[in-house]
Amino acid sequence: MSSGPNAPENVEASLTNWSPYEVPKVVWGLIEPYFEDKYKIEVAKSYPKVPVKKPTVCWRTFDRTPGPPGKSQAQGTGPSYAYYKDRDASGRIIEIHEQRHRTVYEYAVFADSNEVVDRLAWDMEQAILQATGVLQQRVPGFTLAFMQQVGDGSMIWRQQDDLIVRTLRFIANVPVRYERPVQELRYVAINTSIGREFTNTGRITRTSSSTSFYVPVATGERVVGILAVFRYENSRLVPLEQGVDYKVKTDSDNLLYIEWNDDYGVTPAVDSEFRVDYELAKLVKSSIT
Repeated sequence: MSSGPNAPENVEASLTNWSPYEVPKVVWGLIEPYFEDKYKIEVAKSYPKVPVKKPTVCWRTFDRTPGPPGKSQAQGTGPSYAYYKDRDASGRIIEIHEQRHRTVYEYAVFADSNEVVDRLAWDMEQAILQATGVLQQRVPGFTLAFMQQVGDGSMIWRQQDDLIVRTLRFIANVPVRYERPVQELRYVAINTSIGREFTNTGRITRTSSSTSFYVPVATGERVVGILAVFRYENSRLVPLEQGVDYKVKTDSDNLLYIEWNDDYGVTPAVDSEFRVDYELAKLVKSSIT
């Protein structure tokens, strides 16, 4: 099976299972030509313990936690359903299950002078952030942001005081996807309610970066339940996970609304389309004559 963002740039490439350990190497592959041309930099397999003779970079995975913190207990224990992919020759449904890993990566850059290492560290930080956009196109749901520069004397592997080094940490949300074949369950669902209507918004566009969304309804109508939320990938509906991608909340007027989790969830981008399935209660009027 092809692996991760190094796979050919097609639909299948974004569905393959790739390891969070690949991320630093893949990022470096995207920015290496620039640094090779400008700094003649080399990659070290381990942290140098003596002063280097030429600019050097190395990296490691500093910390990894499955599941967005505090967002979904299920995500912390394993992959959960993401969306339907296909049906195989045996008639089984192929589902994509996804687990997200909150991962901290560390890049250490070494040089033979403070002037060079400062310039190199700044260029490295900016280049890594620019490479993130390419990865987001290949792996939907991937995010990466600068976290901090670590004090040079704080690492236990620092052996020599005369090593000139800058250590950069980045925090990433890495989605890992798995294909799971399941037997199709054929059933008929009958929903019975009084004074309620099950409906959906159809294709609707997210028009702002606000994290709050109220389902538009007519005067006298009220949303009494959010049943499901989907985002569109081209013409395909991709279900979102409540508690991870969004939450259903109630405001001070007792009105239901959706709160997007833009920090860790795979939410609809501004100007992209989504759909909400919801339960609607219509205003009932009665009169006595």
